[in-house]
Amino acid sequence: MVGLTKVAALDYAQSNIRVNAVCPGIIDTAMMQRFTGGAADGREVVIAQEPVERMGKPEEIAAAVVWLCSEAASFVIGHAMVVDSGQVARSALALAAHSPRSLVGGPCLTTKRPRPSH
Repeated sequence: MVGLTKVAALDYAQSNIRVNAVCPGIIDTAMMQRFTGGAADGREVVIAQEPVERMGKPEEIAAAVVWLCSEAASFVIGHAMVVDSGQVARSALALAAHSPRSLVGGPCLTTKRPRPSH
């Protein structure tokens, strides 16, 4: 979906049509209630995954969409806006902890220096 968003964004940019994607996290909706079985312990398991210790609200996703549609976002094109209370950020940090490359600041900087001649 993100790739399709980027391609469509570039195809339509010169026509003054902005294409972006919104990638929501765990949102408190009827679908999520079905997923958790409507049980308190099911909700707790889901909420435990959230850095802010709660599910998102549909209004919070709507606010991101409204902003993307506004003139304030007129220079935002081909963007996948993650609205997830930091779930992706936390996953990236966990992955970086087990990787020789840093996801926080991009690839780790390495430099090749000539070996000193003795």
